[in-house]
Amino acid sequence: MKPFGELTERGQARRLQRLAAAALQQYALTVSRIRLIAVHTNCLFRIDTVDGAKYALRICTPGEHTLADNLAEITWLTALQRDTDLHVPTPIHNRNGSPITMAEAAGVPEVRRCILFEWIPGRALDARLTVANYAKLGAISAKLHQHGALFQPPADFQPMRWNKPFYYPHEPVVIYAEKYRSFFPPQRMTIIEETLAHVKPLLARLNANTSAQHVIHGDLHMWNVHVHRGTLYLLDFEDLMIGSPLQDVAITLYYGRNRADYAALAAAFEKGYNTVLPWPASSLYELETLIAARTLMFINYVAYSSSQPLKQIEPMSDRLAAFLQKWK
Repeated sequence: MKPFGELTERGQARRLQRLAAAALQQYALTVSRIRLIAVHTNCLFRIDTVDGAKYALRICTPGEHTLADNLAEITWLTALQRDTDLHVPTPIHNRNGSPITMAEAAGVPEVRRCILFEWIPGRALDARLTVANYAKLGAISAKLHQHGALFQPPADFQPMRWNKPFYYPHEPVVIYAEKYRSFFPPQRMTIIEETLAHVKPLLARLNANTSAQHVIHGDLHMWNVHVHRGTLYLLDFEDLMIGSPLQDVAITLYYGRNRADYAALAAAFEKGYNTVLPWPASSLYELETLIAARTLMFINYVAYSSSQPLKQIEPMSDRLAAFLQKWK
């Protein structure tokens, strides 16, 4: 049997589908169909049952998020469903009463953690990207922050923090590595270093204000939101973290900045947010600095993970140069 790491993405997904079938045997379900949805950081399958119910099964990739991360996600989702009217994923417990299922299959080298969720209806927000929907998203983001500020997590709730520029614990920092030197010539490194000189003091200041730090989504963007009959459904809380509302807002507004209607969407998001809570940015500089910080993180990430890193690094570097020109 060919080693798993030598398979194409599609070939790996076929083996993981067998692992999905093994995991589903641990649930009180009669499955009629398992279909691949996507392979991103994790592998996601749609599950249909004979009684017409639909679910999404996430097969976690080893070395990405930890069991503690997964349990933190489930803990907050459970609290959000209990305390709010927000539409968030419902984790399904297996026959043993656990929301985490361990499964294995021939040809997959590791035992994998699997999490089953009720199916979220609708289409991704990027297909319904309107000013009205972005205003709704702003209000929903504020409601998440409102709940996060009051949420009393258990003692073992210890998600990551955005307290440094490259904050994902499982992602290597490669921008200084000799292996990747061709991606980072001196001029680009100057841009990176000058951006870091803006980012580090702001992150330090935000994290020093512990009273304003609480659980936030950490990855709330137009592909992690579905629209169904005018209602927004939130997805993928796997990257939740402890941070400030401003950091969460910056993550959302990082996406779509190359769109012609970005200014209108950002204004609508802010207007919607203000219907629930005061806007968390005390200045445009703070917001744009955190957006630049997000850009730095992705420059580092694509350098080692993308098949065509320069195709992504170059335009992101140009955006950082524009940031520096504005705030020099």
